[in-house]
Amino acid sequence: MKKKNSFDKKFPLFVKYFTDATIQNNMTDNADLLRKYNAYSESIEFFLKELDKRFDIDTIKRIIVEAIIKLPDSIMVSLITSYLNSSEEAKLNPDFIAYYNKTSNMGKASVEYIERYGLITDRSFKDIPKKAVDAHYADVRSGAEQFNGVGLDEIYDTLTYPERRFIISLIEAKIVEDFDVLFEKFNFSFKSLITVLMTRGIDAGILNKAVLNGLGEEYLLILVCLFLDNDEAISSIANMKNLFSMERYELVKLIINENLLVAFANADVNSFADKEDNQIIEELKKKELVLTKQEN
Repeated sequence: MKKKNSFDKKFPLFVKYFTDATIQNNMTDNADLLRKYNAYSESIEFFLKELDKRFDIDTIKRIIVEAIIKLPDSIMVSLITSYLNSSEEAKLNPDFIAYYNKTSNMGKASVEYIERYGLITDRSFKDIPKKAVDAHYADVRSGAEQFNGVGLDEIYDTLTYPERRFIISLIEAKIVEDFDVLFEKFNFSFKSLITVLMTRGIDAGILNKAVLNGLGEEYLLILVCLFLDNDEAISSIANMKNLFSMERYELVKLIINENLLVAFANADVNSFADKEDNQIIEELKKKELVLTKQEN
């Protein structure tokens, strides 16, 4: 009986694919490969069993090099997961790794989509980002999202994909459920409301449950109206998000009450950390005075 060598003992799943002694020795000396093999041997075994059903030894050998030996752990696991969840058509495609790489260039959401639903190895892979958006919507929607008596499901298919991503972010921010209360006096259709909010940059950094709870309905609505009606006020959105992240809601109310959004737009919010609200308001008033004199 032939005595097992180190390669046979360390990489039993690879034995029938790699028979060259030099290659075996190189793999045996590869400590990172051994660590990866031991950590993910179960997934690798399932993967190889699926490959064995469909490809010859040389093809599988190439796949092992490209998908297991060369890839970092997380990408290897992602690729294997995507393959195992794929249709028979995709599993039969010897270039499935190339399609995985193309999909990974489309972003995290697209990769998560193929990990869940499997690889797409035809021209329709280009539609994966859109498929991922729609799958995400299906995951986060409650079915009760509505505005002015119109359900979101009724208009979702009429939205552009940027609009779909936008409304999904607002659903995740748990603010869509409050649209009827916040915007009850707005004579907008649901689609028009989404479009105008998006166009003005009033996103989930402004419209979210934490801000609603911190400011209250009245002040949040006033703030949104200021952003909708005043181009100069819009320039303060980035700073406003920073204040919200600091939970300085009382300061925001003072800025609104004193009509200081324009002066606030150019303020250094990081300098606010150690200052009292009244001190900041006085500094903004001085800045506002300077801006007014410059305009005149």
